[in-house]
Amino acid sequence: MDGLGYEAVKTVSVDYSAGNVWPIDYQVDWASAADISDVAQIVDGRWSIVGGQLRNDLQRYDRAVAIGDISWTDYEVTVPVTVHGLNTDGFVGINGAPGVGVMLKWPGHSDWTGDQQPNWGYYPGGGGGWVEFAPDGTGALRLDDFAPGGVFRGDPLSRVIAIGTRYMWKVRVESQPDGSALYQMKVWVDGSPEPADWEIVGTDTNDISGGSVLLLAHFTDVSFGNVVVSPL
Repeated sequence: MDGLGYEAVKTVSVDYSAGNVWPIDYQVDWASAADISDVAQIVDGRWSIVGGQLRNDLQRYDRAVAIGDISWTDYEVTVPVTVHGLNTDGFVGINGAPGVGVMLKWPGHSDWTGDQQPNWGYYPGGGGGWVEFAPDGTGALRLDDFAPGGVFRGDPLSRVIAIGTRYMWKVRVESQPDGSALYQMKVWVDGSPEPADWEIVGTDTNDISGGSVLLLAHFTDVSFGNVVVSPL
C-alpha cells in the first residue's frame, strides 16, 4: 500500500529447496557466470558483471552482495577490489562517508523494529576490512565491526588507498578458545608480492556465531574481482 492508500496485490511462486548449505571451500569466477545469482546472492542494489568483474550499477547507500552460508565460522577470503569513483552524496548527513568493504560472518539483516518487512538492521554482524574515503579522494584502510563500539583497528602503515588502483584484499576470521574472534587483514597492489605477515589485526570479544561473505559498496563505484573462500 502506498502513501495515498492505493493497494497493489500480486501472486508470486517461490521454489525453495530445504537443507542446502553453501560449501565453504568456494570460488567465484564472474566471467564464467551466466548470471550473478548463479554464484552469489544480491542483497541490495543493482549489480552487473562488467569485464569479468562484479560492479555496482548505482552508487548509493550500502549496496551489497553475499557469498556463503550462515554456518560459516572460520575462513579466509581473497578478492581484488578496484574503486573507480565516489558519489559525494555519501558525505551528506547520516551517510558518513563513501567506502567499500569485505565483511565476514554476515548473518543477514536484523529485525530492529519488529513490525517492518523486509528486515533492514545492518548489525549485529561480523567484522572485516573497510576503506573510508575523504573528500579529497584518498582512502584510509581499517578493520571494522560494522557496528557502534565494535572492533576497530586502523592501518598501522597509514597507507593511502587510491581510486583507480586494483588492490588484492585478504581477510580472515578465526575463533579463539575464549569465545572471541580474531580478524586479520592484508592489502597489496595487484601484481606486487603478497605481504608475508598480516598487516591489521584485531579481536572481537562480542562476535556472532557465523555468516557469509558480504561485498559492500557505499556511495562508491567499485569492481570486485574473482573471489576465493577457504576454510581455516
